[in-house]
Amino acid sequence: LRSIATDPDEIHMYNVADFSFLLDIVDNLSDNLCNSVKGAGGAPDAPTNLVTSEVTHQSFRATWTAPEGPVEKYRVEYMTVSGAPEQVFVDGTETTVVL
Repeated sequence: LRSIATDPDEIHMYNVADFSFLLDIVDNLSDNLCNSVKGAGGAPDAPTNLVTSEVTHQSFRATWTAPEGPVEKYRVEYMTVSGAPEQVFVDGTETTVVL
C-alpha cells in the first residue's frame, strides 16, 4: 500500500491515487489488516468429541473435549422443544453443561 499511497496524515489514513492497483492488493491488504487487529492465527480451534448424556424430558448434559490453548468461554447453542433457539455461556475452564 505504501508504494501506491501517500504517507498517512494520521495512523490509519492513506490517500490512494491508483484505484486499479488497489483492487489487485485488496485481498492481501484485508488479510493483513484483520490479522493486525485480531492477531495471527485466526479463530481458535473448536471443541471436539461432543457427547450428550443424562437425557430426560426436561434436560440433557453436553460434554466435550477442550481445544488446545486457553478458552475464555464457550457459547453453547441449542433448540428448545418448541423450536426456539437458546444459548448459554459456559466458563472456559468447564467442559460440560446441563441444558
